[in-house]
Amino acid sequence: MYAQRFGSLPVARNTGGLADTIENGVTGFLFNESTVDSYKEALSRAFKVFDFPDLLNAMRCRAMTRPFNWSQAVEPYAELYEQLVAKALGKSVK
Repeated sequence: MYAQRFGSLPVARNTGGLADTIENGVTGFLFNESTVDSYKEALSRAFKVFDFPDLLNAMRCRAMTRPFNWSQAVEPYAELYEQLVAKALGKSVK
């Protein structure tokens, strides 16, 4: 999130919070497998974007204008947690 705030497009593995905060090909570049080839493919996509300055600038702007607060990122997980706890306790969830 910090990289995006300053216009640096991250390259990251598509997992956990990274998958929640990086929109592949829009605000950064994600790769799925934990392999060198998968990482190299994502880097290749990132380098190709540099051939298109308008696209690069649009991606940077999109990344920089994303909302960056933890409450939005955490909200879906908090709701899921509440549902699971309520289910475990045999209570209904609103």
